[in-house]
Amino acid sequence: MRHIFALTGANNGSVSVTMKFTDESATQVSDYRIGSEDQLDLQFLPTVSVVHISVSRGISILGEIDEEEDGDTFAALPIFPILGETKFEEYLVLSHASKNLPTNVMGVILVVAATDNTQVIVTPAENISDVEGGRFLEKNNVTVFVQHRLNTLTLTSVNDLTGTVIRADKPIAVYSGHVCGNTPVHVSSCNHLIEQMPPVRVLGYCYIVTSFMGRQNGSYVKFVATVDGTFVEAHENGKVLPIYGPLDQGMFRERYLGPGRVVVLKSNHPIMVAQVGPGAQLDDTGAPFMIVLPSLSQLVSEVPFYSKNNIDVNYFHYITITVPSQYYDEDTIILDGEPIHSNAAFTVQSPLCGNFTLASLEVAPGHHYLQHTTPGAGFLLSVYGFAPGTSYGYSPGLNQGETAFLYLSVAVVITSHLVVCVIMQYTIII
Repeated sequence: MRHIFALTGANNGSVSVTMKFTDESATQVSDYRIGSEDQLDLQFLPTVSVVHISVSRGISILGEIDEEEDGDTFAALPIFPILGETKFEEYLVLSHASKNLPTNVMGVILVVAATDNTQVIVTPAENISDVEGGRFLEKNNVTVFVQHRLNTLTLTSVNDLTGTVIRADKPIAVYSGHVCGNTPVHVSSCNHLIEQMPPVRVLGYCYIVTSFMGRQNGSYVKFVATVDGTFVEAHENGKVLPIYGPLDQGMFRERYLGPGRVVVLKSNHPIMVAQVGPGAQLDDTGAPFMIVLPSLSQLVSEVPFYSKNNIDVNYFHYITITVPSQYYDEDTIILDGEPIHSNAAFTVQSPLCGNFTLASLEVAPGHHYLQHTTPGAGFLLSVYGFAPGTSYGYSPGLNQGETAFLYLSVAVVITSHLVVCVIMQYTIII
């Protein structure tokens, strides 16, 4: 089962859903109204191949893969028109490899075109098999595809596809993940991984990563360079680490982050950073999941979010809020109408990126709404949860620096690789 959740904050919205079926013989259209702070849970079986969603307001769209106990969640990112003199939008891929799994369990990249005659240029970081066309893409060789509206380009490999470069002359959605990834590779507890890749132009220079609440195990921090000549400084719990670099475009590094630890990353060029949760090692709960993290320049003032509500699995749900320290006040950070209260708040004083306060707390399953009521203040948010044999995580509310929008449409593509793709298009108010 695949779920797509449409969530609101303080605004009402209308939603129109068009489903296209695998036999392509018919479509089905349904219209909905979402009231203030309501949610719409759309559930799709494999007989549905594409779902197109149109909404009247900027409603958050979240996706969930729920395959028995395996699964992950992701936040759908808006896809903007390519404006100005830029001819191509560029994406870098953060992916995964599981070296001790069968060769038919692979990493997956999905590219979905928003319009017809979209030119997609792929430069693989490793050898890739193009599933649909049966083509073999050789490492570092440029291949050009022409994709039409809502068609998918599926790229798979047993290798780690992190650093693959994808460019397009029209809006696309790029997803990356793994059918069943192991983290670390020697732990047999694998899980579905999925995240949507933000375009390079919205990536930042400063990131803070802390260990997950509710786990005895640590996690893994992975970052990839977007251009040649990238250097990354790092501090972990105040200790200065060796500088990473120089890194060329597509080169990545990964380090273990132990429980109770926090690392600050500062780069001279934009980087993309992901945090990967581990499988069960020291405890009996959890499985791998992946979160692409926003940079410290992408603060938001409000965001609706969703914690998985699976009555058959006993999840523990958590959030971690990152706030500039001068704006950290539990009375002005409001969760579901009440001030937050965290016994796990601490301040990171970093000469690299400034002072930030991080607060982690347990939350109930279901729909939530977080806001900062101080004018000009904002936060970053990670949402995650654990249960025996499964986990999930994502970061909602990525601020891409665009605010004046009138119309949003979403396309969901369901594939045999258990990955769901979502296209969100905005039309800018002129």
